Amino acid sequence: MQVGFLTEANKRIGMGHLYRCIALAQAFKKQKYPIVFFIDGYEDLIASLLPDAIIRSFDSIKKDEFRGKLFIDVYSEHLIQYNFIETLNLNLKILIIDAIFSDKIADLNYGLIFKIGFQSYSEQMDAVFSDELDTSLIYSGSNFLIFREEFDDFAPFNVHQTARRVLVSMGGTDPSNLTELVIESLNLISDPLAISIVLGKGFDEKIILRLRYMMEFSHHHIDILQNISNMADVMRQHDFGIINGGNTRFELALLGLPFVSISINENQSKLADRLSANGIGFNLGVFTSLNPEFISSKIHKLLKDWTKRKEMSYEMQQLVQNIGKEKIIAIVENFEKPVFRHVSDEELKDAHAIHAKLVESMLKKGIHQWLYPIPYEKLVERQNKKENYGLFIGNRLTVFLSLIVRFDYHEWSHVLIQPGTYWLNTVSVNVENKQKGLGKLAILMAIRFLLKETGVHELYLDCVVNDGFLVNYYQDLGFEIVSETTAEYKSGTFHLALMRLTF
Repeated sequence: MQVGFLTEANKRIGMGHLYRCIALAQAFKKQKYPIVFFIDGYEDLIASLLPDAIIRSFDSIKKDEFRGKLFIDVYSEHLIQYNFIETLNLNLKILIIDAIFSDKIADLNYGLIFKIGFQSYSEQMDAVFSDELDTSLIYSGSNFLIFREEFDDFAPFNVHQTARRVLVSMGGTDPSNLTELVIESLNLISDPLAISIVLGKGFDEKIILRLRYMMEFSHHHIDILQNISNMADVMRQHDFGIINGGNTRFELALLGLPFVSISINENQSKLADRLSANGIGFNLGVFTSLNPEFISSKIHKLLKDWTKRKEMSYEMQQLVQNIGKEKIIAIVENFEKPVFRHVSDEELKDAHAIHAKLVESMLKKGIHQWLYPIPYEKLVERQNKKENYGLFIGNRLTVFLSLIVRFDYHEWSHVLIQPGTYWLNTVSVNVENKQKGLGKLAILMAIRFLLKETGVHELYLDCVVNDGFLVNYYQDLGFEIVSETTAEYKSGTFHLALMRLTF
């Protein structure tokens, strides 16, 4: 099975999308997958890093001859141009998108979507639905950061007390001429520095000439580095980094190299501020609001502050891990389209067994939603009304639940008056599931199913409050507490919450 990559790179959008695809392609190649690239330009770069890769033109994908698993990693503003991909007869369509542009994925019909970027959580699965109940699984979290293969193995980074080796890297193209601004700023620092300027494949020759002119009049030792084969080694030879953003910030964080970033616009600056607040680098701000005096003073202060640089290095290495490629490969290899449907009569005993095992597991954790499993006969009654559903992956039942219509409300009769409301009941996740987030996915698909099949816009449930675990779980899905009460049962007194979702 071939693995394909549809991507783009140029001076305006930079090289990040292409390098991310190359990193993934290298990992798939190690697993013996044939690699195909669909791109216009940079064929020599791809061939140098992936000699066995097949390289085709961007438009050749439209011929509908490729039948493998296709990754799409393009500039987010261009996604609308690739709607035709949804009509191609591919084994699997996979979208890679920067997390900050996740608003662009609404109504997209891909099998898998990976939101790449630093998030405050490690891993999470979500879903987006098309009008036909087709489901795209969305994976996000910092566990999915992607690094090139030279970052796979490295020794612990040593933060030197004296910092004079400075790395300047403004991406593959630097359309805002940030490199010149940085060199001008560093020239204001009197202490002699050893500066390495990394120039990407897309740098304009005029910029390079101006940089060489600036080098002649600098009291620092400045080297220009191009066509670097191992960026990880280059980074590790320095004490401090000055960058724009992109994946470079995560590469430096992975290694533990302290750095500052200069943003090209407000959106990028907001992201950099959020990363700084979490311990990844320090954002100087948008370049249009900065001057060389301010930049040089901030950098000089950090170069002198050994304690701060050690703290930054340690915190970054705790936050960023290099496990994204292996996780993505595992998900892609094991992907089967999730299906939400009625549970058949033959599957009902399996559904009850899943429920019983979950009840046992929850009781051991002190969660008393049920004190004992719902009797099998009760599920048979619901089965006769076609109220039992399941989330199936392949032929395996991963989540069992009931969607019931209630006409009597017992402890909630003082709140609910109108009969015939829909209720989410007996949500039971298979404790043997290895994949996280399937309970949430099943509920989301149940809501979508209800909306499409019945036209209802409200769904109720009640749950035991306990320590708030279940309440918080359903609130994260959009449910709101309507009322609370205390109920007396033979087995004891329970604090209950009535919750409602309007959709």
